[in-house]
Amino acid sequence: ESPWVHVLVIWTAIAALAARALEEGLQPTREVERYTRYRSVLSGLLSHFDGAIEPAEKIKIMRETEHKIYQEMRGFLKTNFDARFVL
Repeated sequence: ESPWVHVLVIWTAIAALAARALEEGLQPTREVERYTRYRSVLSGLLSHFDGAIEPAEKIKIMRETEHKIYQEMRGFLKTNFDARFVL
């Protein structure tokens, strides 16, 4: 038997293990969904800000934006704190 077959099988197993570790450890689909929601919220706030005429209304929207950014940072830090490194 050729040793290349064994090498190919081992590298395939390593690649599959690495892909699974990446998927479970980083959870990219969950992060993409979170960033998509965040972008949507900020886009809505920006359009409200651009449409506002009164300075008081603009300040209210800026405070709401600051609150949303703070909440996102809390979620990011919680995800970072809860992260487990598989390797």
